[in-house]
Amino acid sequence: MEKQSQNKTCPVFEGIDTELILNRIRTLGYDSGEIYGEIHQTFEIQSEDVIGALRISKRGGLSLRLQKQDEVEYRSTNLCSTESLLSLLGEGSPTSILFDPGRLRSSVLHHEGEICRRKLMDFSRNLILPTRLKFYERRKQFAVCHTHRPLPVGGTEVEFAILGSWLEPQGQWRTTEIWETQREKLFSRAAQYFRRDHLNAKGAKPWPMPSGNLPVHWSAEAMGKTLLPFIRAFEGDLVLGELSFLNKASLPLETALQIAESSSGTDHEGIAHQPFTFFRKGQPTRLACDESTAKHFEVAPTGHCRRQSYRDKPTVGFWHPVVGSEAAEANLLQRMDRGIHVTDVEVLSFQPATGEIALNLKDCRLVHQGELGEALESTRLDTSLLQLIPSMKAFSQTQATTVMPIRKQKQSFLTQITAPEALSPELMIPGTVPSNQYW
Repeated sequence: MEKQSQNKTCPVFEGIDTELILNRIRTLGYDSGEIYGEIHQTFEIQSEDVIGALRISKRGGLSLRLQKQDEVEYRSTNLCSTESLLSLLGEGSPTSILFDPGRLRSSVLHHEGEICRRKLMDFSRNLILPTRLKFYERRKQFAVCHTHRPLPVGGTEVEFAILGSWLEPQGQWRTTEIWETQREKLFSRAAQYFRRDHLNAKGAKPWPMPSGNLPVHWSAEAMGKTLLPFIRAFEGDLVLGELSFLNKASLPLETALQIAESSSGTDHEGIAHQPFTFFRKGQPTRLACDESTAKHFEVAPTGHCRRQSYRDKPTVGFWHPVVGSEAAEANLLQRMDRGIHVTDVEVLSFQPATGEIALNLKDCRLVHQGELGEALESTRLDTSLLQLIPSMKAFSQTQATTVMPIRKQKQSFLTQITAPEALSPELMIPGTVPSNQYW
């Protein structure tokens, strides 16, 4: 009874005797053990010609991680009780108590969901082309405790998405997905995306991309998307498995960029993650590590354990990297007499062990005397991050945050990246017309 009263402050483990389970893990001869639990609620709304019905789901589950010497086992259940955890340890039978995050009342969930439904209706009225939409919202509470850290700790994560597809005048379906950690920001950002893409689809045909060594201005969003694969090279498990280009790269790189983890909170092993710089003066200063990876490197864990669900094995992932430069400047675009501006990029392929990357440069514009000009067709750029990043010689004082999903080991979780604009004074662009046709 005493343990249950302690866990009233931890909704995920409410009514569960975690102390009993951890003691039982020790008694069974395991070197260490972990209890991980989560509860989450999801809203989904789909639309085609009309806004569909609101779907609300409430789920949760528990998992055990058991280690004996170098062998690690994972066991999970969607039943919520001490008896269910004991059954995972081979004792007794589980009770059929499903997780009920309905510690939130259904009326509250329906009220929140109807707010989302009305926002989606307002949003869809302003679209130019016929569009299929899906709105997704997920709120997850998680908690974790260990044999060596028995006090439960945890946190809350929220993610929002709008997934859309529309029929272009040429008869082809085009799709996009936009992710955010704030609902209002999601609808604002989605409106910008859809307005831009719809207008591009209905507007005049874009001009051919010029070719040659050209100045390139990268938007903050394009920078964030381009740098995400570079940042992921600092995931300790990839370095350990020699799946990071850091294993073979000639360092330091010639760049003024510095990158730091800015997030603070608790990771999915219950480790606090604190702000720290992991790239400075062209070379790594630290790696992102969970407990297992940190043990191999004989360093302290950095609080970067991530997992999509209680059913998934823990992995390593960043939370909120911030990219900056000690020599940031103002008005990068105005410095350009000619060149191209890149608003958005899509990573088509990436080889983590070598740094080779293929980018689709999207929503590009010509630049004339520091002003944006004509729209350009999208172009594929095959390069290496070890060459592309040193080509960026100037960075803006202003920054913007982009939210993107990371997909790793069949899991998906969100990462925020805050990045500046950048200027590459000279970059080989594989266009289709000579640049002297424009300047």
